[in-house]
Amino acid sequence: MPSQRHRLSGRLAFASVLLSGALAPAPAAAQPCDGQGSATLVYASPLPPAPGRRLAFDVTGAPLSPVAVAADLGPGPVERPGVGTICLDLGPRLRVLVDGFTTGSPTLDLAGRFSFSFPLPPRADVAGRTIFLQAFVRDVAAPSGIAMSPRVDLAVDRAFVENFSTTTRRDGATTTAAWIGNGIAAGVIYGARTVTVAPADTGFNLPDPFRTEGSRFQMLYRASEVGAMPGESIVGMSWGPRSNFVFAATYANTRLLLGLARFSPGGLALDYDSNYAEPPTRVFSGSYTTPSRNDAQFFPWPAFSTDFECDGTSDVVFEASVPASLATYQLFRNNWTSRFPVRRLWNAPGSTTGNAGGDALYHTRFQIARVRSIAQSTWLDTGIANADYRPAIVRTALLPAGTEVTLELEGAEDTNGDGLPEPGSQTGFTTIADALDGSRLVRFRLRLKGNLAAGTVPRVTAVVIPFR
Repeated sequence: MPSQRHRLSGRLAFASVLLSGALAPAPAAAQPCDGQGSATLVYASPLPPAPGRRLAFDVTGAPLSPVAVAADLGPGPVERPGVGTICLDLGPRLRVLVDGFTTGSPTLDLAGRFSFSFPLPPRADVAGRTIFLQAFVRDVAAPSGIAMSPRVDLAVDRAFVENFSTTTRRDGATTTAAWIGNGIAAGVIYGARTVTVAPADTGFNLPDPFRTEGSRFQMLYRASEVGAMPGESIVGMSWGPRSNFVFAATYANTRLLLGLARFSPGGLALDYDSNYAEPPTRVFSGSYTTPSRNDAQFFPWPAFSTDFECDGTSDVVFEASVPASLATYQLFRNNWTSRFPVRRLWNAPGSTTGNAGGDALYHTRFQIARVRSIAQSTWLDTGIANADYRPAIVRTALLPAGTEVTLELEGAEDTNGDGLPEPGSQTGFTTIADALDGSRLVRFRLRLKGNLAAGTVPRVTAVVIPFR
């Protein structure tokens, strides 16, 4: 909402122009309060009001006329001599949202319409209240020259509002983000390090995926070789050039994927796509240029456009797809291994199945860091056996380029009211609030991704979980 000074000056200006005169008791009025003249005020937001949510409204009335809109926590009505019956309390809690009466602007357009919006503050004391609003339009055809819309009554959803000013609701066992009670939940980056996979080089000249005719290539790395802890990510990779030679070339339309491996005692299956336990992450897509070098023990793959989060226990599949080109090939240091388990697949670009023969493990260097952190709450009790949840709201103070904030919710039953979920009743974390409907308990999990290259992290100031 507007600043305190703006709210106060707006209230006084609006009162002096529109509401001058002594207060008089209004006759008992049936609900709702109907106003006067042809003005209307309509709530236009697709979702019900909730703390932290932006509320949109449409006003109609006499074209090109000045418009004002006020909100109050009391419904009135109040009689103003020379004005009419106003459907608000007009007391110290009055807030003027739009004031065209004082300055002549804003006005309705040629079609007699005006739209505006404002955010409800993400505060717990706003939840569960009713806000009363009325629009006022200058109109010579209306009584006293002022058209007043029927009152709009907005019931604000009940909600849990976490503004991170305390750590009371922090799940300390799970939270890895900075949630210290200073009004912010901030992402954390740490643990940047290098892990090298370089068993004895057995000297075979292996060019995939950089054959001149192109290649679709997969390599399986064991979790123990990658060395990532749960929650850590692969943020970059380098390959080991044969004899430290890198040849000058440009490989257009190169694509790099990383994914958790589907467990198989035989290693990789011949069907490329079946080797992923879940859809892989595309960490790069674009043109890859290599210079002429003779001193590169390891040379970087293209800079990743996103990280790949590991679970610390699953093997990792690395895939490189390089179209055919006139560029020269590259050769990779490797350790020749037994035929099984299969560690390497190769075939022509666009192939769905790969070749596997005498096998090899390529020398690789992984860059590992924790760029994703979690701010997780304890279980929160709605006190409602069959709660109806609305989409949650996240307010950020800082969201630098390359950073992300994802909010997930989990619900659970609590039949005995002890604040703890009944065994087996958890919904699992989801971004869809409706999936929690019927759950008495709820908790949230913020996933905060930082930008390792820039050293920046997102900062969240509030999480709101509305429900009815």
